Amino acid sequence: RVMVYDERLIDARLEAVEARTETKFAQLLGKLDLVSAGIGDLKGKIGELDTKIGTVDGHTRSAKREVIAAVVTTGLAVAALAWAGVQIFQSGLGLSASAFQVGAATAEQKKIDDTKGSDRAK
Repeated sequence: RVMVYDERLIDARLEAVEARTETKFAQLLGKLDLVSAGIGDLKGKIGELDTKIGTVDGHTRSAKREVIAAVVTTGLAVAALAWAGVQIFQSGLGLSASAFQVGAATAEQKKIDDTKGSDRAK
């Protein structure tokens, strides 16, 4: 069986195929436009995140400086308290030594006075 096609029928079929192809191509371009818009939106959100990360980084650096300052200040306070404690201890030792010396001198004087008093009594 031999089929004979009319040239007009072939042209009509070709036009239908071209129309379907153009429709599919237009749909594909529409989807690409949506993807492109999504990428643009994503770029904007990444930029916002970048800004927020920069802000958090600034806060982190600030907090780090404050913690370091607090540690240094606490260290200095502990050192000052230790120094004050040593000074108080040494002062206490000095007072004890002075009291001991005064007590020893008084006892010696009393011994001398007692010795003189017993010599006078004879």
